[in-house]
Amino acid sequence: MGVEQNEKKPKLERLGPMASAQDRREALEVLAASFPKAPEPGMREHMVRAEWKGATFNPEHTRVGVADGHVVSVIVMVPRMVSFGPVAVPAMTVGPVATQEQYRKQGYCTATMNDCTKYMEENGYLLAYLQGNCRLYGRFGYFRYMMHVTAKVRTDDAVKYGLPGRLRTMTRGDIPRMARLYDRAAAGRPMAAAVPVPRSITPLSRSVMT
Repeated sequence: MGVEQNEKKPKLERLGPMASAQDRREALEVLAASFPKAPEPGMREHMVRAEWKGATFNPEHTRVGVADGHVVSVIVMVPRMVSFGPVAVPAMTVGPVATQEQYRKQGYCTATMNDCTKYMEENGYLLAYLQGNCRLYGRFGYFRYMMHVTAKVRTDDAVKYGLPGRLRTMTRGDIPRMARLYDRAAAGRPMAAAVPVPRSITPLSRSVMT
């Protein structure tokens, strides 16, 4: 994938992996400013305590575009193994994607997205997927593969058929049971995580029903 645009060529000083503590601080500021309404605990805490932490974190998977001495565009990727029947496929989730407001529509996001594509192609990732606007990401070769489905349950039915229990904050001790539930629900489904995500998640503002 990748795209060549007729838009003005960005004046990038550097394009590549997040390479320093300064890159990390500035990338975090760009992400937080671009997603001010992110669900609690907010984009800043989500990145620090979940995405940029743990065994799967690799600074090379966060790509940054630097201009005027600062990070102006950032794209975060996370590796996954996803299932297609019995076959596990090396894949990469793409996003969040963010660019400083004053640098938007000038080619910086395009350049950073193309850098991500180049990295994935050179490192053996066979599939990339994201959640976002098809009109925006379609020009990079992405297409809709999953229809959005909404289910509605009447309050009376929820009360009548709901299982008894209570809602509490998740703990690390819940992860093995969550992994088993994930396996039962997702085994064999296309695009299900071949190595279930619940085994590697961080208990950050998540709840479980017991």
